[in-house]
Amino acid sequence: MSRSSTRWAYRVQSIPNSVQSTVAAKRFLKQLFGANDISTDFSIRTLSPSLNTDRHKTAIVTIDVTDPASPKKLFNPTSATWKIPLPRPVGEGVQQGSEIEDETPESVSIDDKFFGFTVLSAPKPEYHKQDIIVIHGLGNGHAYGSFKERGSEHMWLLDNLRKDCPCTRILTYGYDSKLEESNSFQTLEDLTIAFVKSLQVVREQDCSAAITPKPIIFLAHSLGGLILKQAIIHMNRRGAPLSYHDTRLATCGIIFFAVPHQGLDTSFVRAIVRNQANEDLINELRPNSPLLLDMRRDFNDAFPFRDSTIVYVYETKKSPTAQKNVSGKWEMNGPEVVLVDKDSATAGRHWENEPHHILSVNTNHSDIVKFGDNDEDYVRVRSQLRRIVNESEGIIRNRFPRVTANSLRNLTWRSGSDTADSTIYVDDAGSPTLTGTQGQTSSLNLVVDRSDNKSASRHKIYGPRSHFANALHYRICFLRRLWIWLTDLSTGARVTLSICIIVAMCIITALTIGIVIPTASPKP
Repeated sequence: MSRSSTRWAYRVQSIPNSVQSTVAAKRFLKQLFGANDISTDFSIRTLSPSLNTDRHKTAIVTIDVTDPASPKKLFNPTSATWKIPLPRPVGEGVQQGSEIEDETPESVSIDDKFFGFTVLSAPKPEYHKQDIIVIHGLGNGHAYGSFKERGSEHMWLLDNLRKDCPCTRILTYGYDSKLEESNSFQTLEDLTIAFVKSLQVVREQDCSAAITPKPIIFLAHSLGGLILKQAIIHMNRRGAPLSYHDTRLATCGIIFFAVPHQGLDTSFVRAIVRNQANEDLINELRPNSPLLLDMRRDFNDAFPFRDSTIVYVYETKKSPTAQKNVSGKWEMNGPEVVLVDKDSATAGRHWENEPHHILSVNTNHSDIVKFGDNDEDYVRVRSQLRRIVNESEGIIRNRFPRVTANSLRNLTWRSGSDTADSTIYVDDAGSPTLTGTQGQTSSLNLVVDRSDNKSASRHKIYGPRSHFANALHYRICFLRRLWIWLTDLSTGARVTLSICIIVAMCIITALTIGIVIPTASPKP
């Protein structure tokens, strides 16, 4: 993250679950830091459940880097993560190696990279309605620092958004976007695959309790928006796991902040990355590159949902460029340019050409996501975001129809000599065991089996020695599969299919007219 501020943000992971509050977390970390020669003058910005396990917590702390007690081993680590071992006392009646003892982590991890997913705010499970996922941009972008007000400790995702959307879990996603002296040769496709894999881990953990997928709202800045678009395209490819399609269908809205849909001005960036491993990545971002042209077309096919709102935010100020100082270091004090112009930032889906789809922010490319306290630009973004949040649950209900105990009681069963149990896939069966009735006499137990399917949005229901022969079966099974198949088709394929249907209807109509009104035979 940017180090212009004297306070530096760190992510502290694997905090024992017994630490239940920020007060307790500060007491725990103060004792831990003090024992390891680290400054105890720090603030805890947030304490949330860890994503990879429900037995640990993650905190974000800020420490004053000007404090003499701040050792270089922490602020200039030789590795991406610094680990502090934790004592593992065995209490009375607890055997070493037991499951209880294993709940205590071996060490606490501290890093300042914030790579992968980080939970900034998490409501209690009973109040958790949506997920907001935030992706930073290019050029020393940071999953925490990119969203801090310049020269201030105000971080709007924490200080504003979690209060304005109290039922929403807020996560950030970080990746290596360093430009100068980078040894990473990741392409946009590489960054996308890593993001998709990490996202699916988060979603599968959330869906393990067999609930309808929670709505997702994405906030993406610059390169992060291109990673998101490519991810949605990736999740729409033929043969993709059903969980990928569920994640795509659960996406209810996106706010793109200065995303170069048609490319950005890479003239100054190319000088920084010349002959470096990341040069190919920058070349992919040049205006109207083949990759971006294909992405724009494929994204329209992969995300055709008109009920999902996309807002395009664009910059209205020039940004300083990088130039070397007398010591040969790159500094952002070069000539000012427009990095992503309005046409590129607002190049959305073909029907998104109305004023309510776009929003201007009177700042430069970097500061477009650095809202301050009582910021009028944030208020306008918040208004758009609240609209998406309010619509999200209705969108999910339409895309993931639910089957409940009451609807299962109305199933029509057809008797037969079948010896094997019948099977149907349904969305969110509501509980592990449901009871339905067959007519007025006999009862039938229906059991949901999740053992062979990691996605919570589809489950097998077994019925003894009978099979489903009713409208519910066809509506849920056939139409769901037909919907996924149709969304898999490209725009060209859908047009071709429509033409074939129209031609077939014309032929049938012509044949029908020819049969009903035969051509009059000529008089002799």
